[in-house]
Amino acid sequence: MSEGVELNNLTSIDPNISDVVLNLNYATIYYERVLFFNRKWEWFSTIHLGNGTISGHYRFENEDEWRTLDEQQVRPLEVSTSLYFNINWWISIGGGGGYRYMRKTPPEAKAIYNSPVAILRLRVQLLKLLRGHLNPELRDVY
Repeated sequence: MSEGVELNNLTSIDPNISDVVLNLNYATIYYERVLFFNRKWEWFSTIHLGNGTISGHYRFENEDEWRTLDEQQVRPLEVSTSLYFNINWWISIGGGGGYRYMRKTPPEAKAIYNSPVAILRLRVQLLKLLRGHLNPELRDVY
């Protein structure tokens, strides 16, 4: 769990705010489409539709006391593309990139969380590994 995004100020809310810590929590549903597939490579695109909240706390200049920000609903939308390299029949590595756009988000937080995303993946298919050891012919099935 991250400690949140730290900002020096959030002057659009109040010019006297000196420090802010924001936390973004959300869950998504997604659709993934394979664009290319062969024994060694797999290329796909994904779209995520999310629902969550931004929460946090802030303090004013020359004050030690932190105040709680009201929790705000957010609706992230993320589009990405990734590429897997199949090392063998049960393990793959991959990476990709995309962009996260924060729909229905307060303007002062939208600029912070609208951003490119980087993706690193390791896929270990344990069930396929087990089945492949029990039936070696399944190792050739992709």
